[in-house]
Amino acid sequence: MLAVLHFNQIRDAEESGERVVLREKRVFSKAKGDFVVKRMKSEVHHSWKNVIADAVIEQKLTHLINLEENDDLEDLENDLDVDIDDNLADLFTNLEFIESEDEADEE
Repeated sequence: MLAVLHFNQIRDAEESGERVVLREKRVFSKAKGDFVVKRMKSEVHHSWKNVIADAVIEQKLTHLINLEENDDLEDLENDLDVDIDDNLADLFTNLEFIESEDEADEE
């Protein structure tokens, strides 16, 4: 997804004239067996990358678990296991409820 955004921004910059050819360089292509022209173009500033990186960093910092407050890692792991088990139990309960509704509709 990010690669598509990057590619599209480069194409838009080329079409708008923001990204221009700075120099051309002749190099030998093994595939073609001849010389080809490589075009070196100006850079484009990708501001959306900074926005995404800042958002990810902010989210990681807000959800960071401070391990110094939880000295006993076993208690922390047990709490996480209990939460996961509770969520799985709720999920299976909901699935059973949905299946029982489907069976009732068929009758």
